[in-house]
Amino acid sequence: MSSNRVSVNSILTGTNLTIHAARESLQNIRRISEDSYYGLNDENSERTWNYSYLRDQFKIKNLDFMFEKYTRRINHAYFSLFLILLFLLGIIHFCVVLASNLANNSLNAVIFDLVCYSILIVLSAVTLIFNESYLLKNSKFIMTISITVFAIVFLINFLVPLYHFWINFYIIRPAYTTIIIFSCYLFFNINKGYVTFILGSFVSLCEISYLCFVVYGITGDYREDFHMWQKISSDVVFLVCINCLGIYYRVINEIVQRRTFLDRRACVMSTLKLKHEEEQEDQLMSSIIPKNIIEEVKVDIMRTIQVIETSSRLPRQKPFENPYIHVYENVSILYADVVNFTMLTGTLSVTKLVETLNELFGSFDDASEKLNVLRIKFLGDCYYCVAGLPPDPAPNHAEACVDLGLEMIQIIRNVRESSNVGIGMRIGINSGRVLSGLIGLTKWQFDVWSTDVLIANKMESTGEAGKVHITKKTKDLLKKPYLIEPTDKGRVMPELQPFNIETFLISPFEVNVQRDSLRKLSVILDETGDSNSLQQFLANSKLNKSPSYSLLNNRTYSRTPSTLSNGTTDSGSEDYYSSIYSRRESVRKGDAPVERRASGLNSLRLPVAMSERRKNSGDIKRRTAFMNNYIKKYARYLDNTNKSMEMAIKKMPLTKYQQWFNVKDIHPFFLVFQNLSVEMQFIKQGDPLFKYAILMQIFLMLCCTLLQNLTLSTWQSVLVLNYVTLVFLVVVITPVLWSQYLWQEYMSNSNPELLPKFTYLRLIIQVSNRVTSSWIWRSLIYIITTSLCVACVSTELVQCNKYFNEINTTDINEECITPWNMTRAMSVIIIILFLFIKIYVWLKLILVCIFVSFFAYNMWTASYEFFMSSESTNYMVSSNLSHVMITVFFALTLHLVDRQSDYLNRLDYNWNRQLNAEKSQANIKHKINSMLIRNILPIHVAEMYLDVNRNGEELFHEEYKNVAVMFATACDFYFDNVSEQRVLEIMNQLIGDFDKLLLSQNGRFVEKIKVINWTYMAACGLEPGRKDSLEERSAYQDMPRDHVVITLVKFAVEMMKVLKQVAKDSFQDKAKLRIGISHGEVTAGVVGSRKPLYDIWGDSVNMASRMETRGIPGKIQVSKNTAEVIQNEGYACEFRDYINVKGKGNRVPTYFVSLDENNELVLLYECCNTRL
Repeated sequence: MSSNRVSVNSILTGTNLTIHAARESLQNIRRISEDSYYGLNDENSERTWNYSYLRDQFKIKNLDFMFEKYTRRINHAYFSLFLILLFLLGIIHFCVVLASNLANNSLNAVIFDLVCYSILIVLSAVTLIFNESYLLKNSKFIMTISITVFAIVFLINFLVPLYHFWINFYIIRPAYTTIIIFSCYLFFNINKGYVTFILGSFVSLCEISYLCFVVYGITGDYREDFHMWQKISSDVVFLVCINCLGIYYRVINEIVQRRTFLDRRACVMSTLKLKHEEEQEDQLMSSIIPKNIIEEVKVDIMRTIQVIETSSRLPRQKPFENPYIHVYENVSILYADVVNFTMLTGTLSVTKLVETLNELFGSFDDASEKLNVLRIKFLGDCYYCVAGLPPDPAPNHAEACVDLGLEMIQIIRNVRESSNVGIGMRIGINSGRVLSGLIGLTKWQFDVWSTDVLIANKMESTGEAGKVHITKKTKDLLKKPYLIEPTDKGRVMPELQPFNIETFLISPFEVNVQRDSLRKLSVILDETGDSNSLQQFLANSKLNKSPSYSLLNNRTYSRTPSTLSNGTTDSGSEDYYSSIYSRRESVRKGDAPVERRASGLNSLRLPVAMSERRKNSGDIKRRTAFMNNYIKKYARYLDNTNKSMEMAIKKMPLTKYQQWFNVKDIHPFFLVFQNLSVEMQFIKQGDPLFKYAILMQIFLMLCCTLLQNLTLSTWQSVLVLNYVTLVFLVVVITPVLWSQYLWQEYMSNSNPELLPKFTYLRLIIQVSNRVTSSWIWRSLIYIITTSLCVACVSTELVQCNKYFNEINTTDINEECITPWNMTRAMSVIIIILFLFIKIYVWLKLILVCIFVSFFAYNMWTASYEFFMSSESTNYMVSSNLSHVMITVFFALTLHLVDRQSDYLNRLDYNWNRQLNAEKSQANIKHKINSMLIRNILPIHVAEMYLDVNRNGEELFHEEYKNVAVMFATACDFYFDNVSEQRVLEIMNQLIGDFDKLLLSQNGRFVEKIKVINWTYMAACGLEPGRKDSLEERSAYQDMPRDHVVITLVKFAVEMMKVLKQVAKDSFQDKAKLRIGISHGEVTAGVVGSRKPLYDIWGDSVNMASRMETRGIPGKIQVSKNTAEVIQNEGYACEFRDYINVKGKGNRVPTYFVSLDENNELVLLYECCNTRL
């Protein structure tokens, strides 16, 4: 409890706070809430990047349908990319074939080729335009279009070489097989993975069949290659590589897409949740404190935050030190009190009484809200409110109060007639001037002060039941007709004589009012058995079917105080639920006193069993209207998440026009963020998938090694570099990258912070974590490993050049791999270079360009004759050019895929950054609201009201067996010729200094309950979830604590010291604090559905109040049982006397806590007093 309190006041009060500490607190406020719905908080968490885990999350959250829309949108962009690739390849192929055959005067032989490539160019261009416009809005046709394009490309790929084989007996190889196989897995909008595998396998089988029956000539006259089966095996190995590449890209992309989708959705949900909580907290705050004042507080808090961020000093005035006092010259004040309340309390059990008052005041709240009358608070059976205050002042504040008063009378009349209990409503109204605002630093309660408020209070106490007692100032403001009669109360009533006012009584019209909404309330009152019909109605009603909590504010309020011999006051009846005190304080202008009322339930018996505490409630709607409202709203927010995601998916800039001409923040060509700091943050992201790329690299190097050896008669020693590379990857790199994952998954018992005891293993795991999170380490590993792979193939190429120049052509196949195997080995290396998704895209492109340039240079120089001896991919096109074209085509394909992947990653990052910015702003507002809420209500009560998972049918209360309660009243202040505003400033300073004590060592376990004018009420031992405060030492084993009584007594002593200093500063040397403390059983809870009020009730509350009212200024008076605890803890008490206490029958002994001249507690052994 205290930790949260410190977080609130550390910034806003600045108590014992440096600018550095304030900025640290501010960082805590700005920190984005770690709420996550999918456990995706840590972007490098291994588990959250697991493929099966992500799929399970989608099934659990039922998100597959929405994810399908998301992937369809992304696949749509990939299909556009494929069409662009086809367009480029078609143009290049068309131009190369046309130029080569023009040079050889064989144009007629390639008409079919040129027609096919023309069809490819036109098809890709038209389909691209169609895909970017119509298919974007009608995605149901995209599968048909994709299949059509696949079929056409597939046919062209094989028909062109078959045509020349059948017509010209010219053997050429298919040009697009590698790209088509790869495209099956990535480009054709196929959601089912097994379908893509079937297509890829089918294209591979067609390729192998063509090579076997046409190129290598298994049948007919073409069976002449000695290494035919080795060549076929190498072709199979290469095609397996391409299929595995497609599967790898598909799986990795799906992991990234699923993780990104969940991240986005979690961020959207979190933002909506924060906005919901902000709205909920705003509503809760505005139900307790007027919205305009809350807005002022928020503005001051934001101003304070700005000063802390930009200045080297703390602001001079903190938001909570401002009382936010406003003066309103033209309002109406209504006081209402239940007449014969003691008859009601004597008739009902405690539980039924609680339900009755909660329903009664809930009805009053409904009526006041309808009439734009602002309820200030209710104290026991007293209800007071003001009309004419912002933010929603009534058009005629006097009429609004009168109408509310008449409606209250009608409500009470319905209750009386239905229950046969002789209760009524006495109402007083006055119009005039008020000062309103917040007093203190914590646990704010909005209140009003002024002489006109006091007059309204006196008008109620001198009124008549069933009528509205108004002053002439109020009567003059009425425009509507009312039944008004003049009275002489202003002249004859002693309470009104000092004000020299004229008063009137308004009687209600005799009309039938709909009472159905109140019958449930009336039914609760039938506890005596006097009415069989009411009992039967009660038995059948749903009042006995809903749980409730005991919520009565057991402090009633008297109107006729009696002066005691020592100058204090006490009042009320002798009944079981009698009122216990009333007091007049000297906060006044001139001789006008301001009365503070309080009431209590005498000897309230607390039920023990939960089944007894939670009885069935009556009108559940009214009781929990505030919370149920927002539980429904929260459900709507969750429903809106999918709509928000769907809208965001539709707005993703994935068309090629948007990507190149309409994207903000990202350069379309260079693929960098225009903001350099954002670019660096993007590059520095962790990559939990890096280890999978290493495994794929090992697999591809094995395939490359096979390609370099399968067509040789003996495996060459020059391939030793391949073996060294493989050993390095397997023995060094793989353990480093996989150790962290394997340890967390299988050895750490779900504790990610647990490390192995062995130094070597611990070092490897730490390095593994470092590599995963550091882009520099990953880039270094990428450069080293890919350079080794490039060297393996480059060495083979150089060696083949050497062999080709030294030995004859017939023996070259014994020492060197075939040209197409060399090209395929080069292609595998290109795959390896593009394999690492989060390595910087331009770094990969630079390395690929260097490698392809080296390959092309060797092909056209040293290895020209070697590659010229192989088959071409087109009629009359040189084999060297075909090898270069195939390599460049494949590199271009992978680069375009890499660009698209990087672009999507940047979009995701940018969107998440924007969502996090929105979330951060919402979080700041939420934190401020939470701070304010917790400065108005106790923390656990605020959390209960804001908990969307709470039981909406339950009212709140908790019972404690051992709570210390204190009332402390500042006495002997004199304010003759002092303005009301100055009086409030002194009051605010005093209460604020008392509140600061709550942050001290003795105050951190003290809960402020309320302030009633100059009286400060607090309690110790109110800790939610623990019914017996005697267990406090075990609950805080790391923090030694005193008994709750001692804690509160020490707090009271500190308050006396504070008052002495404030009195000295304000030239009030005679001012003292009169304190009463008692302890025992207490019930704490909330009354009110729309405007919750936290309070505590019980005999110990009543006794503490009596100890204060019957006390002496400058003394702490306690009851006998409390004095015994104090002495048992080693502190001295002195017997005062036996005094009369209402509700206790006989006179009771009271004691003063012994204090020395410095207001310090006296130890028992220092005092001559014996134990009690």
